Amino acid sequence: MQYWILDKDGKTPIELPEGVWPEGKPTTRVARDVLGNGKVVSTVFLTIDHGYMGAEPVLFETMVFPNEDDFGDIDGDRYTSYDLAVAGHNRMVKEHYKTENTNDF
Repeated sequence: MQYWILDKDGKTPIELPEGVWPEGKPTTRVARDVLGNGKVVSTVFLTIDHGYMGAEPVLFETMVFPNEDDFGDIDGDRYTSYDLAVAGHNRMVKEHYKTENTNDF
């Protein structure tokens, strides 16, 4: 299994030599937001390529949870770069914040 770490800039993935386990905390948080409706949007660096031998490694993931106590995900997406992950995180925040039932009538 091939592992990855983030460079010192916290954004650039670096592939580790075969069989080398990353030191320290292997999963790194990119962003996390608790929305006004209680939903949690979390984006992390995965350490393992979830692209399953695709052209580019898929190393970032955003997941949306109903609240801070319920980890049954209700939405998610994966990305090949830090910049795409941040953009995807922000998109999920907007999408799931809009789903709040405001009942303005």
